[in-house]
Amino acid sequence: MTEEEKKKEILNFLYENVFKPMLEYAKENNDKKINRVVNDTMYNIKLKDTARKMVTYYNDIIEHKTLSSKSFYEYLNQKGINTKLEDVKEEFKKRFNEEWLNS
Repeated sequence: MTEEEKKKEILNFLYENVFKPMLEYAKENNDKKINRVVNDTMYNIKLKDTARKMVTYYNDIIEHKTLSSKSFYEYLNQKGINTKLEDVKEEFKKRFNEEWLNS
């Protein structure tokens, strides 16, 4: 599998399992902040030049290692929204592990 194919697989996984549900919620509730943050996050992930950097960036988000992810989580929690990020954390780690990254 090429590096580009790996990156595409990661993006597809995250879009279907994390971002799409959040964007649907934002659309249904006319929440521009969620829409903006999710689109910015997808854009930032796409900018990563390797699959490994994409995985690291996503892991940093779910571990709340960035100031923006901390404040966004607080905003989502105030609204009572399940972020979906943690829901797929284990599946993401199993699927995009070291063996997969090195293949």
